Amino acid sequence: EAMGNAKALLTSNTSSLYEIANGYAHMVNPEDEDQIAEGIRLLLEDEKYREELEKKSVKRAKFFSYERMAEETYQVYRNAITNEVVI
Repeated sequence: EAMGNAKALLTSNTSSLYEIANGYAHMVNPEDEDQIAEGIRLLLEDEKYREELEKKSVKRAKFFSYERMAEETYQVYRNAITNEVVI
């Protein structure tokens, strides 16, 4: 939601969040309070960095549209029904 609304994002560098947001958001270790605090400070105070992430976030969010999700889900079911293998 934040990316789709052109907001700079601070998120965890673990789990699937890393795969989705790396390069498009400010990544931090969720167990490191200093990294979290520094990330928040950076996004609040560094306008150029924040604006750069905001531009990137919009581009990344387009990759995760409802239309794309629906089309890819449809293709999975279609391939399962017809036994087509997609690599």
